[in-house]
Amino acid sequence: MYDNERVPTREELQRILDVSPMREKVAASLTAFGFRPQVFGDFLGRDGLVLGDVPEMEVAGREVRFSKVPALVMLRKTISKKRNAYFAFAPQQACDYLKNYLEWRIGRGEVLSPESPLLTAVWDYVPRHARRIRTANIQKTIGKSMRKAGCGWRPYVLRRCFDVRMMEAEADGLIIPDWRAFWMGHAGGIEARYTVNKALPEATIERTR
Repeated sequence: MYDNERVPTREELQRILDVSPMREKVAASLTAFGFRPQVFGDFLGRDGLVLGDVPEMEVAGREVRFSKVPALVMLRKTISKKRNAYFAFAPQQACDYLKNYLEWRIGRGEVLSPESPLLTAVWDYVPRHARRIRTANIQKTIGKSMRKAGCGWRPYVLRRCFDVRMMEAEADGLIIPDWRAFWMGHAGGIEARYTVNKALPEATIERTR
C-alpha cells in the first residue's frame, strides 16, 4: 500500500511546516531530519526526549540559546527502537522552531529543567503538570498539519525525506554510508559496532556535524 508513497519535495515540506502550530513545527521538522516519531514520546507517554538530551541548548531565564548549530541530540537506549544509544543533529531551522516553542512555554509559566519533556502532551496545560506526549498524538497532529497543507501522506513519510536526502549526499561524496545509518538510528553491521556506535572523539563528532 505504501510502496509507491513518494517523498515530499522541499517546497511541499516547507508548506507543511508553514501551516503547523509551534509544537508540530518542532515534531515535523525533526522527523524530516531523521528522527523517529517514537523518540518524542513512547506508546504510553512514559519516556521520550527531554531538554537534557540536547546538551548544546541552554535555558537562561526566559531565553533559549544554542551554543552550536546544528545542535547535538542524544538518543538514549530507552527511546531508541533498536535499543542502541546514538546521536543526531537538529539543524538551524529545527532549532529555531524549538527555541520559539520552549520560550512560549516559559511565557506560559512553565519552569523548564533538564528533565522537562521536549514536547508536551497538550497545548493548554497547567505548567507544573506538563506531560509527555504519546506517539499516537504526535502522528495525529503532524498528520493534521499535512492534510491542512494539502498533502495526504502518512507522517512517517517525513522521515523518508531525510533518508532520501542523505542517499543523495552519499552519491555526491559528502557523507559515508555509516553516518547515514547511524543518524537514522539503525544498529548497523559489525563495522559500525566498532566505529560509530562507540564513544566517538570530539573531532569526529565535529566532522559529522
